[in-house]
Amino acid sequence: MEVTGWCWVNVYTPETFATAANGLRQRDTEITAALTTAAKRSPLDVLLGAEDIEQMWRNDLTLGQRRAILAAVLTVTVLPGGKGGRAPDGSYFNTDTIDLQLTEQAHARLGAPTRR
Repeated sequence: MEVTGWCWVNVYTPETFATAANGLRQRDTEITAALTTAAKRSPLDVLLGAEDIEQMWRNDLTLGQRRAILAAVLTVTVLPGGKGGRAPDGSYFNTDTIDLQLTEQAHARLGAPTRR
């Protein structure tokens, strides 16, 4: 073997490259399968088997988990509110300016109407 700079020449043969390439292809297949499986998980999976979903929602789920669950089942649209000012109850929030619709996926699974 000759030494050229920092590389050993003639250390790698076509067989060693083929073996390494096969190993890399196998690892690529494994990683792709794992990512595909992970991508299929639903944010709702965390609720499966929960005895008390309301309690879990309030106490156990992170803000990120709650947002992901809502995004999976609802499309929220904030409509124009008209003139500003307080509502008769003293609040500034007008529920009539919020449009909630089930996502297509949620609608298909529940068979429910899509509009609030």
